[in-house]
Amino acid sequence: MFKVSDETESLWRLLAPGTHARIASVLDADASVQADIRAKLAHPGDSAARAALFVLITRLTGNCVGQAILQEVQGKHAGDLSLTPGSDKESLFKALQTGTEADIATAIGGAAATHLALASGDHATIVRSISRMTGNCLGQAIVAQGASLPMLIGKLRGLSGLPVI
Repeated sequence: MFKVSDETESLWRLLAPGTHARIASVLDADASVQADIRAKLAHPGDSAARAALFVLITRLTGNCVGQAILQEVQGKHAGDLSLTPGSDKESLFKALQTGTEADIATAIGGAAATHLALASGDHATIVRSISRMTGNCLGQAIVAQGASLPMLIGKLRGLSGLPVI
């Protein structure tokens, strides 16, 4: 269903310039992401470690995207975003259909571009690639599910306890 490298409907196109770079840098510095990447690189044939890495980066990207959307609506620029990858309170995945996160992680796991990123052995490249693909797939999911950005903002505001306008 998802085309991980197709940026035609990418969520990154809807967010402020630099949002993906900000999210990727926060994820690259995250201890759980670093540990999962080390585990995967230490055991290249371990499919469970590989799948766990895809799920983790996909989930944390979704968490950060939800936070970024709410902050950008309030006027923050990408460089000023305060992101907490481990907090799923405002995760974009909570505003989409159940199973979207797993479907995206599975699609990313099967993509040739993912395996090229892993083969690089470079943490930043791995995080940037997987989070980029996650944003591409999130945009496709939004379109496929008939969602709109205003509707998603309303759901995210509700999740964060802010008044829904």
